[in-house]
Amino acid sequence: MDTIQSEDIPDVTIIGGGISGLVSALLLNRLNIKTRIYEQAENMQSIGFGLNLQPYCVKILYELGLENELNEISIKTGKVLYYSRYGQLIFEDLRGLDGGYRLPMCSIHRGYLHQLLFRRVQQKLGHSSIKLSQK
Repeated sequence: MDTIQSEDIPDVTIIGGGISGLVSALLLNRLNIKTRIYEQAENMQSIGFGLNLQPYCVKILYELGLENELNEISIKTGKVLYYSRYGQLIFEDLRGLDGGYRLPMCSIHRGYLHQLLFRRVQQKLGHSSIKLSQK
């Protein structure tokens, strides 16, 4: 019978290796709380759609040390324009730095953000911190 070493037992178990699960693991790691992530997918694919990360979200990612990487793979959005189906401008909304915030709003493909976070978790917590194919 195998014995379980105390260093193999996580303090927190996270169910789901999506964006929220990965960010949670990174934040807990900063507090020296050992985590393990269980994900049902067989691999971490770059699938998804476009996301607009508001400044408060960007702040967390920057605090996790992802500023340079995030800036390389995202677009800093200055404003959002809303049009009618006839092409008439309905509303213009300034965002991020242009909207008076200290940080930008970043537009990014979900898959790119997910891969960035996945790599950072592996780097900071180790490859064994994420268990794939867990149902």
